[in-house]
Amino acid sequence: MTSLLYFGFSLLVFALAGFVFTRLAARDKQDPERTTRSGATTPAASRPPLLNNAPDERSAWGLLLQSPFMKNADTRSWLGGLPCVPKSFTWPVNKEGKPQYFLAQIDLNALTAPAHWPRKGALLVFFSTTTGENGQWQDEVSCHLLTEAEMTHAVERPCPKNLPPLTEFGFFHPEPLLNKWPVTLVPFISKGEKHPPAFAKTDATPAQWINNWAMATLEADLTLERLEREVREASAGKEKLVRLVEKNPDNKNMKNNLDQLKLVLNRAPDLISKLREWRDHAAGQNPLDPVNSGRLAHLFQHRRSVAENMLDYPIKPILDGSAKMVWAYLRSKFPNFDDLPEPYRPFAHAQITGWRGHRLLGIEPEFANNWEDLSGQDCLISIAADRLLGTVSEHEYGMSVWCQSEKMARGQVDHGQLVRHCAV
Repeated sequence: MTSLLYFGFSLLVFALAGFVFTRLAARDKQDPERTTRSGATTPAASRPPLLNNAPDERSAWGLLLQSPFMKNADTRSWLGGLPCVPKSFTWPVNKEGKPQYFLAQIDLNALTAPAHWPRKGALLVFFSTTTGENGQWQDEVSCHLLTEAEMTHAVERPCPKNLPPLTEFGFFHPEPLLNKWPVTLVPFISKGEKHPPAFAKTDATPAQWINNWAMATLEADLTLERLEREVREASAGKEKLVRLVEKNPDNKNMKNNLDQLKLVLNRAPDLISKLREWRDHAAGQNPLDPVNSGRLAHLFQHRRSVAENMLDYPIKPILDGSAKMVWAYLRSKFPNFDDLPEPYRPFAHAQITGWRGHRLLGIEPEFANNWEDLSGQDCLISIAADRLLGTVSEHEYGMSVWCQSEKMARGQVDHGQLVRHCAV
């Protein structure tokens, strides 16, 4: 009797296991791509990859901003500005009937498009947001593949008069149009990297971007200003901080701050003296002449010897050489690139035309704070938060458009999902 019961129970277990396995297999067949907890898509082995790449890589094109110093650049693909469309094209509107914002126009002749896309023509992308019933934003996207014949008589289309400023979408940009930037499409194999190795970093070391005496003078001036301010603040706050540490001997943060303060007061005067000497020497040279690489390397060796003992305070990356600091200064000082002095233009050119996070197709780097369901979808286009374009907001580091993978491969991109890349 016992053996019969055991046999019957075993049959029941096997039957349940078979049922579960069948359901899981059916789910995978219906849903060839499921989403991880972080929001990054996980391709299934059976999923037909776009453009015939392996499951963990995709063909992609970097959308590199063209230099404002190149007046005869190719402008058949661009981000922002106005679209160039046939007269029959209707400016897209959202569910509320309000016009959408224009994001990008891509020349299909500049890329190896999926088989069922027009071989020539243009891809246009628009986006918008509406207020849902619960009072929260509901983002929308509109994508259009126009054929070569449709683009034959295309002209620039003015934006609708009732297009609101982009601040309504959440960008800081106060205009209804993003800043127009022609882009160069550079093919690469995307594996989900934040900075694909196909695009070299142009400011990884000071020697890469402090390449003439004008840049050496400017960088030294800005560093001196920050370092001298650090010394003044350290001197003014030393006595107060010493008393706080004496009253709170177990407070590690206070002790670390005091150690940092002492380091600045002990090492900064000598470094300031060397920086002034270097700055004065650099200022006396021809601004366009190449910098003395040996003297530059020696100076930064001394700067790094001071910085390496510091905690992660704002002054530390500046002592290591901060292209970001110099770039921010030049952008604020010369908002119009036509006014930028010649010695600074090679640096500005590299900052503008290098990898800035804009991409067509490819694999989006894994999200840290997104939870959207991206099952069965691929990324059509990804645009980073970029002050040059006007796509900077308070809480996002970019945005991307996603379409159903199989439909996108067939050239059906009219329905997509807009994803804001949450920084927090």
